[in-house]
Amino acid sequence: MVEVGEQPLEAAVREVAEETGIVDLQFVWGEDCIETGPYSRSKVARYYLALTVTALVTLLANPMLGRAEHNAFRWVTIAEARALVAPRLSGVLDWAEACLQAAGVRLA
Repeated sequence: MVEVGEQPLEAAVREVAEETGIVDLQFVWGEDCIETGPYSRSKVARYYLALTVTALVTLLANPMLGRAEHNAFRWVTIAEARALVAPRLSGVLDWAEACLQAAGVRLA
């Protein structure tokens, strides 16, 4: 969620840090983003593409919930991600893959 006075990208950086402990995001592909269609009580999620060298993710507890917001994580290829994500996120993966390919990133 974007907090008062925050820009959407600032909120994304904060949320990633709060939920995973990753604090070294680099937006080498710029600040372009893609949004999902409405889901779960009209929520819309915004996705950015970023680089991190952090390999260890720590699923941190949300103080308001008293637990972590996520129960697992794993680093996967785009092909593996396609098998894992909900169909509503396939467009996000298409977008990310196109951005990476346009930048000359070799995908496994």
